[in-house]
Amino acid sequence: PSGRFTYRTPQSIPPDNMFDLISSNHTFEHLPFEDGLRVAGELVKHLNPGGIFLIGVPNPKHPTRYLSSPVHVTPWNYLNLCAVMELAGLDPFYCARCHKKAPPRWYIKPLVNLMCREFMMDWCESIYVVGKRLNP
Repeated sequence: PSGRFTYRTPQSIPPDNMFDLISSNHTFEHLPFEDGLRVAGELVKHLNPGGIFLIGVPNPKHPTRYLSSPVHVTPWNYLNLCAVMELAGLDPFYCARCHKKAPPRWYIKPLVNLMCREFMMDWCESIYVVGKRLNP
């Protein structure tokens, strides 16, 4: 099928529906780790060979982004997301950190970098990992 689809659960996707792209943007942080593994495995079943799976989550090292919501259950980092992709049978080939705002001005940047190093923080708001389903 072509178009835009929104399903509430992986089980609600008809078994014969296969996709070239599946994205999950800021949903995995609301799942316990084990449920995230299960959901990723179920979604991959609907991904065509060579298809792309994108997962985006809030950065758990951002000082307020992850903790800003009381319904965030699991602090996923890029290593966790890459492991989930591999366990689901995907090749995680791209990982990115992103931030909506412009970087700090040149004269503030050294202070921000020092704070991030000393307090193990990261000012990028989100982490994205992209995996590709290998041909069976």
